[in-house]
Amino acid sequence: MRVVVMIVDCHTHIDFAADDVAMSEHLAAAETVDVCIVLAAAGGPSDKVNKKLAEYVGRHKEKMVGFAVVDPARDKVSAANLRPVKDKLGLKGAVLYCSTCGFHPTHSR
Repeated sequence: MRVVVMIVDCHTHIDFAADDVAMSEHLAAAETVDVCIVLAAAGGPSDKVNKKLAEYVGRHKEKMVGFAVVDPARDKVSAANLRPVKDKLGLKGAVLYCSTCGFHPTHSR
């Protein structure tokens, strides 16, 4: 019986507000694993950050899985508003940065 081992980095971070060096460094680090989940740093409007993330992971589909940034304090959070993140951008999940965005995890919105 042949056993196949896959190395998965549970999550990695990339800051699209930084220069292209951040993407180059992230891509170099990703070379050491088979698959990585990529979380964009919170900063700027979520729709713009998520679009950049989708473009980046889209160029590396065989290795990267993107999770959208969602800020419930600023973004409209509903199934209808999140569906395009999956259907149009191809992102597979969402990440909430409670302390960075200044909201409590049990925020009622």
